[in-house]
Amino acid sequence: MPLDKDTSLNYRAQCLNQEIALNPNNVPLLHQRALILEALGQFKKALADYTLLLSLEKHASESLLLKCAGIHDKLEDYKAALHDYNVIIKINSNNSMALLGRSDSLTKLGEFNLAAQDLESIINSGKASSYVMDKYTQLLSQLNPASKSKCTMG
Repeated sequence: MPLDKDTSLNYRAQCLNQEIALNPNNVPLLHQRALILEALGQFKKALADYTLLLSLEKHASESLLLKCAGIHDKLEDYKAALHDYNVIIKINSNNSMALLGRSDSLTKLGEFNLAAQDLESIINSGKASSYVMDKYTQLLSQLNPASKSKCTMG
C-alpha cells in the first residue's frame, strides 16, 4: 500500500534530520528540509532553516528572502514580512513578486496608500497581470469609498 504524501514527506524530513545532524551547514540538505517542512505546514521550522540558509550565503538571495517573507505572511507576522520584502526591493527594486508581497503586507497593516504605490510600480513596469490590476482596483476602492458608492447609485 503506498504511503500518503504527508507520511512520505515526514519520513524524508526525518532522514534529512539525520543527515543534517552529521553536516549542519549542508546547504542543499537544509534547502530540501525547508521545502518539505513548508509543504507540511511546519512554517516556524521551515523559517528557521531558510534563515540559516540566508546566514550561510555570502549574499542575500532574493528567492530565499521571498520564501521567508511568504512564511511570515502565512504566520500573519506582516511586519516581519514587510522587512523581508524591503530587503529584497533594496537589492532589486524591480522584483514584482516582492512589490506585490509588500503591497499585500502593507494592506494588511492598513497602509493603503503605500500598498497602492507598490502596485503602481508593477503596473508602470509593464509586468502587471490581471490579478495585479484587480488588486489595484480593489485597493483604490478602499482608498476612495465614495467612488464605489457613486457607481452603485442610479
